Amino acid sequence: RRYELVIRQQPQRGRQCALGSRERRPIDPPPICQLVIYRPDGTSASDPAGSSPSFSAPVAPTPTPTTRRLEGKTYSSGHLVKDLDGQTMACFFVFPDLSIKDEGMFALRFNLIRGLVPSSSSSPSLAGGIVTSVTSVIFENYSPRRFPGSLESTPLTRTLAGQGVLAPIRNYTTAAAASAPTSASASGAGAVSATTSASSSRRESLASLDKEK
Repeated sequence: RRYELVIRQQPQRGRQCALGSRERRPIDPPPICQLVIYRPDGTSASDPAGSSPSFSAPVAPTPTPTTRRLEGKTYSSGHLVKDLDGQTMACFFVFPDLSIKDEGMFALRFNLIRGLVPSSSSSPSLAGGIVTSVTSVIFENYSPRRFPGSLESTPLTRTLAGQGVLAPIRNYTTAAAASAPTSASASGAGAVSATTSASSSRRESLASLDKEK
């Protein structure tokens, strides 16, 4: 079988956070990935839970930088819930508690991990190896002074939260912004790891963390 990660909800903005700050705000909207499984004949499996091996979803910079940039829970377990149509079952990985320490342009890389091993650190060991990866669009992480405010919750966020998935719900929009793209915990559903990459400009060129100043 072939496994693919699809980013169903892209990050749009973030707010720079200080270490241990009580005013830390997560990346908005919360990134959401979907696991798609393909059979050998190229068709997608209709039941992600019954077709996938054990996975988990950790989010951690790769390679690990000398200074940790990501704050919050950097990994997520798969949730087998109904999609936006209210009928189709899908496996989602939700990241509602990610913040970046530095101001600038960033992208997140999500890695699907097989067979995670618990560890004493905030992220589990990636002993099973990376199965597949996907990188988000570039978004801006604003300074507290320049932060335009949080966005209203998207239909996808609301749909997942309504089924028990931990996700923040907001019923207001604090600033004019483009609408967010939309795209139960399942035993046997996978894991995704996210990594930060800094952009050298507002273009789509990415610089890996280990090459940054």
